[in-house]
Amino acid sequence: MKSKHNVIDELKDKQGIKGLCAYLGISRRGYYAYLKRKVNNPDEELKLKIKTIYE
Repeated sequence: MKSKHNVIDELKDKQGIKGLCAYLGISRRGYYAYLKRKVNNPDEELKLKIKTIYE
């Protein structure tokens, strides 16, 4: 299952971040904090793939 933040990452080129955050019920501040954490954790994508395969 994808996190709401990942959904925004996938759709942000088609829809505005503000609208996506409002629809998914998360703050823009929280989304941008997620982006900062994502940059600091280069293995995050690998962890998500492993989790998907495991589930």
